Amino acid sequence: MIDAFIYDLEIVKAIPNKNEERMQNIQYCDGWHDHAGMGMSCLCGYDTLSQRTRVLLNDNVKDFQEYTEGDTLIVTFNGINFDDKVLRACFPDLNYPLTTPHYDILAEVRGKTGQFVKLDQLCRDNGLTVKSGSGAFAPVLWQQKKFGEVIDYCCNDVQMTWELYELIVKNEGKINMRGHEITLRTPAEYLEQFCEEHEADNKPFTLGDVGLGPSSE
Repeated sequence: MIDAFIYDLEIVKAIPNKNEERMQNIQYCDGWHDHAGMGMSCLCGYDTLSQRTRVLLNDNVKDFQEYTEGDTLIVTFNGINFDDKVLRACFPDLNYPLTTPHYDILAEVRGKTGQFVKLDQLCRDNGLTVKSGSGAFAPVLWQQKKFGEVIDYCCNDVQMTWELYELIVKNEGKINMRGHEITLRTPAEYLEQFCEEHEADNKPFTLGDVGLGPSSE
């Protein structure tokens, strides 16, 4: 049984939108490319093996390394292009190798369909938990010291990603998207390919039976 760690993070500084006026008393980063300038407000995750929810802030973000040093599959929605980049830019000393196995559901969708879809839309299409707020507004709430509200929002995103991951595993990659059934590469197929490509890297990761952990039983 392979453990999966599903995670999502929120940022401190808002991302400017050229079509909207900047809010007074709110700090902004320099744009979507400014991952270091965004800052991380919180990182929430769920470990399927221990069935433990984690909340990581600046003081304990180093605990994220627990999930990059063993046989753990990182699972996200758009994590490769956003969350990972923010995490590595804000914490360059964090042990999070680029060779860490990472199943990004959005990357799998785009690889299959060539289309971009939001997490909320995909969850709605499949009757799963939906968004509890707006990710774009999360930095504003954080700067207004509404920390609990932001952490709760982030945890909900993790729940959504976990339910979608669970559905992909149970249905052997089949999910609904905008009224059509699509078949994604499964985590097992991803890991098989990953192990073949990184066999020479001597990374201590072994391919076993990919499952959902105790919470799926």
